[in-house]
Amino acid sequence: MGWGDFVTIMKKTPISFLLGAGFSKPAGYPLAAEINEKFVGLKENEISIHTDGSAWFNGGKPKWDDSFPHLRNGRLFIERLLDYYCSSVISSPEAFHYETFYDWYKDIQNGCKRDKRVEDIAIESEGCLADHMRCFNFTFNQLVAQLLYKSPQELELGQDLSCSYALFLDLVRNLRREHVLHFHTLNHDVFFESLSDTDAIRGDLGNGFTELDSPYYGALWHNSKRKVRLPYFSGVFDSPINLYKLHGSIDQWIFPSKEQEIIKTKHGVGPNDLLGKVREGNEFNYERRYGDPCSEFLSGVRYKIANYKSHPYYKKVLKCFRSNLECSNVLIVIGYRFKDMEINNLLQRHFLSRSGSRVLIVDVKKSDLQPDIEKCSEFFRGGVSGFDYSKLMASICG
Repeated sequence: MGWGDFVTIMKKTPISFLLGAGFSKPAGYPLAAEINEKFVGLKENEISIHTDGSAWFNGGKPKWDDSFPHLRNGRLFIERLLDYYCSSVISSPEAFHYETFYDWYKDIQNGCKRDKRVEDIAIESEGCLADHMRCFNFTFNQLVAQLLYKSPQELELGQDLSCSYALFLDLVRNLRREHVLHFHTLNHDVFFESLSDTDAIRGDLGNGFTELDSPYYGALWHNSKRKVRLPYFSGVFDSPINLYKLHGSIDQWIFPSKEQEIIKTKHGVGPNDLLGKVREGNEFNYERRYGDPCSEFLSGVRYKIANYKSHPYYKKVLKCFRSNLECSNVLIVIGYRFKDMEINNLLQRHFLSRSGSRVLIVDVKKSDLQPDIEKCSEFFRGGVSGFDYSKLMASICG
């Protein structure tokens, strides 16, 4: 992007978006209720765990890891812990929610609470509680990530992705002519990124990451001799259309080094394929790094809020969120039900408190709203695939 393009962008007025799980639903991504169903009644033979720490739903395929007793004991601990939580800790399995469950088990893992039954389950599973909880945490987060992953769809630049998003893409195409668009998403999936090559966005999607001078690489799993450069988080958002992953993403990882840099992987690069480019004398070599087997995204209700300040990445994207809200007069909310109290607090302090701020809510059904949100909002039924385009455009321009 040249200086003239940058000046043009800066002259445009900003419009902010806030996206929730309902935005990705028409593309086949699960809502929270569907994720919950995968963990209620989960049996040990429905998951597999590798010796390198990777874990996945095995889809009923034969397991190879029964020859490793500690791996089977780990799976048994998972089954027993989930069964105990659903049968005794909460009122009924129907009350299970993976985010509140995350808070519960993290309290135990971190020593904030004790549960005698969980300690007994660890003994029954032939291991110490600390080791079982650490492995459980890695496994649980990988299973959640698997539910949010889809193989990338090959698109040609200028091609629209899906008729389900035709209205939304038309909205982006028209708004970008006069506005800089800031998309803030609470989703961990990478569906929005797949829209970058559509005719509406045309590759003009900034996400705060850059490959320029990046010392981070990945070895492709199907061809380990081939290395690809991986982008790292620079925190620069200067594109006509910008995407802020407020809760992290399933394709983001903390690179195992003292800098703890956030990087984005690419298709075909796994957590055990990360390489750092290092100088040795007059030559450069690639040093393999091994980190946690799960990607970097936030879970839980309390722990999510507590971790907003845990890494410079989250501090930066939340700072951008606050700044963008303060510079926008219109906030378009798609598929978010206003259940995140800290996000709601940020809306209150940095957007709703300003006179003339308007919230335009696009969803399949109306949610119960706080009075301060209700009084300055307008609802558009139909969700991202079926809203009244002309009515929404008129409200935006009005």
